[in-house]
Amino acid sequence: MARTKSRFVCQECGYVASSWLGRCPECGGWNTLVEEAEVTAKASKSYLPANNEKLRPRTIASVAQTKVERLATGIREFDRVLGGGVVPGSLVLLGGTPGIGKSTILLDAGLRFGQQRIKVLYVSGEESEEQTAMRAVRLGGAQANDNLLILTATDLDAILAQANALKPQLLIIDSIQTMYNPELQTAAGSVG
Repeated sequence: MARTKSRFVCQECGYVASSWLGRCPECGGWNTLVEEAEVTAKASKSYLPANNEKLRPRTIASVAQTKVERLATGIREFDRVLGGGVVPGSLVLLGGTPGIGKSTILLDAGLRFGQQRIKVLYVSGEESEEQTAMRAVRLGGAQANDNLLILTATDLDAILAQANALKPQLLIIDSIQTMYNPELQTAAGSVG
């Protein structure tokens, strides 16, 4: 059974506090902490294999090595940090202080993947479609890039519905801290 409690999240830097503070201790912003519902659930038994066999640890040497084809962005240093590019089916979390260029590098990667005919859904919870398009023009990759789809949304269920309908090879969410589930908001009452 899930429990609901409140937490306060800085809208500037993502700092989380258990109670409201007038000033964020992380970034120093005034009145930037907003109350959010935090839902915690009991641990499930989903870690068990489907065939109900007991889990048994294996030595690392006994695990088969397979060659994984990575999706390279063409951003040399970014690809290097990712071990040669993005592994299909993986999740990459890009973090850093506000204003450091996370959104720019993600949009640049999305544009480059689109130019490689890789279907990308770029979701922004912080900028309008127009702002995202202006950034893409500044990066020089907006023209004739029909493989990069942009969406402005913060409703995680709606985003996942769009992703399921569009079936992109790559889903970029900028930023994860802006996403929420309205059902959790309704269950917890109005917060914010």
